[in-house]
Amino acid sequence: MDFDAAKISSKGSYAKLNKSVDFSVEDYRGSNTSWKLVGSLITELKDSATNTTLTDGIIYRDEDGNETPFTKGATVKLSTGKATSSNVLFPIKWGTGDNGIFIKTPPDVKKGNYKGSIEMSLVDAP
Repeated sequence: MDFDAAKISSKGSYAKLNKSVDFSVEDYRGSNTSWKLVGSLITELKDSATNTTLTDGIIYRDEDGNETPFTKGATVKLSTGKATSSNVLFPIKWGTGDNGIFIKTPPDVKKGNYKGSIEMSLVDAP
């Protein structure tokens, strides 16, 4: 995923995805089967030139505006679904609204080219 350039501001800022991420989960296991999509932090955002790390810099914002940072050793719930006989396709789209994955920059962030990684997993659980 690539993000827009973040603005350095005295209040901090957010950077959105620069392209929308659009995919679907298809669940053909039968009625009343639940799943969830979770994300895990693999590496924090880090600028290799200055060796500066942005702790809690990658966040997920849900439809209600609640923010959850990706942190080491924890998972972030990104989406859930429950299949029925008539509903097996669950579209997921981030980058066009106010929910999804963002980069959160604190007011004291140093200018740089930060890279980090998260991993997404589909879990057979409610």
